[in-house]
Amino acid sequence: MKKFLIGLVIVFVIVAIGLVVYYQQKMSVTACTKEAKVCPDGSAVGRQGPNCEFAECPVAQAVDETADWKTYTNNKYGYEISYPSNWSISENNNSLSHNLILGNPLAGEQVYSLDLLVLTNKKNQTSRQLAEMEIKEGENMKEVMIAGQLVYGRNNVSEIDQHSEILYLVNNGYMYTFRFPISEENLNLANPAENNKIAHKIISTFKFTK
Repeated sequence: MKKFLIGLVIVFVIVAIGLVVYYQQKMSVTACTKEAKVCPDGSAVGRQGPNCEFAECPVAQAVDETADWKTYTNNKYGYEISYPSNWSISENNNSLSHNLILGNPLAGEQVYSLDLLVLTNKKNQTSRQLAEMEIKEGENMKEVMIAGQLVYGRNNVSEIDQHSEILYLVNNGYMYTFRFPISEENLNLANPAENNKIAHKIISTFKFTK
């Protein structure tokens, strides 16, 4: 009987110690404040975890602005380029050159435009050589990446009724010259800045197919 009572006391002591430890741990947990952090996508996250740190913001999914665009392919000169579905294209070809005109609309007032001219690179000049050869006073050099290549061009080129960007891309014996208005006040464009942005986006889709 005495042994039974001793065992009972030991069990009671062990249980009591366990309860004390449990409540001490429970009381030591710090309650996080109810602050909220606004994420870039507009959602909000609160504090959590033992250190009451803000939860991670949701990862924004990249939006492909060109997903519903049309694609033009030219097998002779080995390239393809995409353009907005509400834009149109026109081609002018002869034995010496290929000219692709993209616009919304193609002609008339307040047009969005981009012009691509392909010629034989008879002197085998580089993109930089072409730009430096043509640059004039008041213009400045431009550098962009097209089809994985560093391409040189001229900015603020004075033309009949506007100022333009002209970029020179060379590949497989051909010169690919892109021409489009800069983002300044322009009577030909309803929104020059938007046209320039779209033109650069179109050019970013350009790639060689051979």
